[in-house]
Amino acid sequence: MPDTVPRPPPLELSADGWKRFEFDWKNYLVAAELTKKPSAVKVAILLSVCGPEAQDRFKSFTWNEDNDACDIDKVMKKFEECTPVENTTVERFKFNSRQQKPGEPIKEYVAELRRLPVTCKFENISSDDIMNQLIWDKIVVGLPDATLRTRLLEEGSEITLNKAIQMIACSEQVRLQCTVLDSKDSTYPVAGVPAVKRSDFEKKKKYKRSDEGNCLYCGGMKHAKLVCPAKNRRCYKCKKLGHYGKVCRSKFSESSKEVKQKISSTRVLAINGIDRKSAVTCMYKIRGTEINFLVDCGAEVNVMPVALYIQLTGDKHLQKVDRSNCSSLQAFGGNDVHTKGTVKLNLEDASGSHQAVFHVTEADDDPILGLSSSVSLGLVSFGNKVDVRQSSHLVSSLVPLMQTCPSSKEEVYQCYKDVFSDDKVGDFNVYHHVKVDTNVHPVIHAQRRVPEPIRPAVKAKLDELVAKKVIETVSEATDWEIKVNRDKLQYKVPEVSYMSHRLTPQGMEPDPNKISGIVKMPAPGDLTHLRGFLCTVNFLARYLPKLATVSEPLRQLLKKNVPYVWSDAHEKSFNVVKELVTRAPILRYYDPRIDVVLQCDASQYGLGAALIQDGKPVAYASRAMTSTEKNYAQIEKELLAIVFATQRFDQYIYGLSAVEVHTDHKPLEAILRKSINDSANRRIQRMLLRLQRYNLCVKYVPGRELWIADTLSRQLPCPRVKPGAFAIKLAEHELAIDLAVTAECLQEYRTTSSQDSELQAVVVAIRSGDWSMPAVAEYTPVKSELSTDGVLVFKGARLVVPRTLRSRVLQQLHAAHMGIEATRHRARESVFWPGLNGHIKDMVSRCSTCAAVQPSQAREPMLSHEVPVVPWTKVGMDFFEWNRQKYLVITDYTSNWFEVEELKSTSASSLVRECRVQFARHGVPLQIVAYSGTQFLSRTFHKFAEEWNFEVVTSSPYHHQSNGKAENAVHTIKKLLSKSEMSNTDPLLAILEWRNTPSEATGTSPTQKLFGRRCRTPLPVSTGLLMPVSS
Repeated sequence: MPDTVPRPPPLELSADGWKRFEFDWKNYLVAAELTKKPSAVKVAILLSVCGPEAQDRFKSFTWNEDNDACDIDKVMKKFEECTPVENTTVERFKFNSRQQKPGEPIKEYVAELRRLPVTCKFENISSDDIMNQLIWDKIVVGLPDATLRTRLLEEGSEITLNKAIQMIACSEQVRLQCTVLDSKDSTYPVAGVPAVKRSDFEKKKKYKRSDEGNCLYCGGMKHAKLVCPAKNRRCYKCKKLGHYGKVCRSKFSESSKEVKQKISSTRVLAINGIDRKSAVTCMYKIRGTEINFLVDCGAEVNVMPVALYIQLTGDKHLQKVDRSNCSSLQAFGGNDVHTKGTVKLNLEDASGSHQAVFHVTEADDDPILGLSSSVSLGLVSFGNKVDVRQSSHLVSSLVPLMQTCPSSKEEVYQCYKDVFSDDKVGDFNVYHHVKVDTNVHPVIHAQRRVPEPIRPAVKAKLDELVAKKVIETVSEATDWEIKVNRDKLQYKVPEVSYMSHRLTPQGMEPDPNKISGIVKMPAPGDLTHLRGFLCTVNFLARYLPKLATVSEPLRQLLKKNVPYVWSDAHEKSFNVVKELVTRAPILRYYDPRIDVVLQCDASQYGLGAALIQDGKPVAYASRAMTSTEKNYAQIEKELLAIVFATQRFDQYIYGLSAVEVHTDHKPLEAILRKSINDSANRRIQRMLLRLQRYNLCVKYVPGRELWIADTLSRQLPCPRVKPGAFAIKLAEHELAIDLAVTAECLQEYRTTSSQDSELQAVVVAIRSGDWSMPAVAEYTPVKSELSTDGVLVFKGARLVVPRTLRSRVLQQLHAAHMGIEATRHRARESVFWPGLNGHIKDMVSRCSTCAAVQPSQAREPMLSHEVPVVPWTKVGMDFFEWNRQKYLVITDYTSNWFEVEELKSTSASSLVRECRVQFARHGVPLQIVAYSGTQFLSRTFHKFAEEWNFEVVTSSPYHHQSNGKAENAVHTIKKLLSKSEMSNTDPLLAILEWRNTPSEATGTSPTQKLFGRRCRTPLPVSTGLLMPVSS
């Protein structure tokens, strides 16, 4: 008896989950006749059905006595205590805020309203009268149909709740029927589709005609196309040359065009797609009311919302709307806009009245004037029209020249050897006079700064061009508006001051005059003087690695909504900054001949970098992170520090053959050695692309030896300009956008993640860097790979699944009923949570479907075929029967991809027909391996092999084991079909999951080997994994 009773679903450790499980558990005990079993047996049964999450919680229970763990009542009490307690205020908020959803039937809404007050703890809620009054108020207040609400209120106290529910349900049914009737023009024209999709009879007729050998152009016996009598004849149907009307295939396209015309989509680019700040509008009167229209040249039709139409015309039932001209409109972004029909309205302005046709839509947006009406109303005009009928003297004079021009680069070199010789590039033997318009002023471009490492190469190229007389050097003053001041010229001096810096033989230091000016500054009396002081000091930031720390109190005064009150702490900070300026160190000069070392580090809130040569600093750099960058995983922050350092010191390192980068994050060594495509994290891929222009060699250095960059990352300069709000919002949500899931699924993951206290603790730990909380102990080993967008948590590109959704995700991972390792490979591509491998092992081991079809004894291995390198060049074929249906299986030896197709018969003609379809999809293989059946030995199949140019190899009679590839595919397909039937799931979804599951041996799936990409499944997965990868 217990085996026939379905088990309760696994326990979800939430308030609602515990109540449902407790109810199902009690019913299961009674139905399975287990109430008289010993208490220890009941505990064992409970643990076997409660799921892996509850089992882990059971192991953490503490007991007063050893026998308490075998007492079913005490165990149930423990589970009840560990579930969250319902908050009465929150439950009442859920009830009060519950509204009828669009499209939700009234009876389902009332059933939900009866369930919610149970947890609200209202007084006397058990009374039916009070319950009915609450439901009555909720229904009347939230009823979307104003007319029906008025009818209910007019009835007053005479109407009962049941009668009101019946009236609303009747109204919903009538509205649904009216919708079906109203949409007949836009929904039912698919009656013409059979003219596009041919019937099975026509397909058989087509194949029959091809087999008989009839000519496709005249319909007679098959012959060469050159001697066909219809060669120069015109078809009376399609008016094309080369065939007769009786074999014309365009008869199917006529109905197709008719259908497409009926269901075609007209673009309406403006709906929800125009930036209101840049929108162009115009004002017209309709029946005395001024209406502001959006002018959109990208829209093909005029659009008016149905609410505005009713307001202007009073036609509530749309009796004046022409419903015979309904068409599907397409808004900006590809969304469909449903129409009620078209109507003609007069637009009035100062110039008179103009008639325009509007499509009445359900979209709640501004009315739109499309391109056609905008042109007719004079709102849009077209210029720069060219009369192509007039001849052009310029083009006519160029025609002879164009006919004699060389057509290739080699011909140009051959015709003009004197111009393109190596020693004299562009040096003509004669003078050429070039006329220049005197009214045109010459353009002077700003000098381009050349990075130090590539200056010798640029200098050598310039000298080469000077030698070839392509350019000339400037050796004297010119009229290029560059002024030279003789008084400022300093030549052959040991020291020189330039731009507030002093250049000495030892290195570069701040100008003493600049320092004395800062030291003599009085204490700032307001924000303006404080900003001036900090900006002056920040000019010397390259000499002051600890500037951010000592100036922190001063920078606090710059924050918004902070009153300017000068205290002793600010005075002390002000004096320390001035003292720090007086002790500024000397930075050594950069030398491109000496090896460069970049020290990079990232803290929880800043980035730091130092450029070092011979152990001495050349320059310092640091900046604060944005609010979005603070959510990055630690490995992403460390890589961002390297990107920041390379961009800040680009002039020093671009062009160097090798740049040594020191970091205290060891995983970066392996990441920068691999290919960019090997990283599934799209953010890391983008940062790696930005590093491609440099020759970096990343070296791990312990943090205690990386003191300069570590100090800079924790002691930041003055606040930097914040990026735009759009850039921040885009970066915060880029990981969530990268998930290939529907908007509803993404919202569900966001909602459950926000309600998961454990994941929210992980979010706090990622932002603060404090991983000492007990709630995040399980995530500490992978903390460097975790990142967040504020709600969702990611491990690299894998989504961390909330606890309440893990059971469902496990079922999706095991949809194909693969083994333990195959399911684990599948999970490693998309999802993560602590203990995932153990949960997969428990689920697969307990799966009754897998156990039922598991083979009792494995066969001895045989010698395998030679596996080609190129996919789909060698395939195996076999027939099999399942549930009294015949199937053909085609499997690829290289990728393990298989195709399975149901057949009505296993004849040779059916086999050839299906092979044509599969080969048209995947290509023609070089070799087919099959068993020695009559279909594969027939003349029809061998003729097909000759025409399509492939080889057929059959197995020995009565020894079909040599066709093991196809036999193994048949075995796999039968298992998938049997498991799907037993678990009542979609077999095609199981086949898709199997094709997408990586192999344990190679780590790649059949889809990756055959298509070079993964196929999307219901599981949330990064779009980067779905992109094709070249072999």
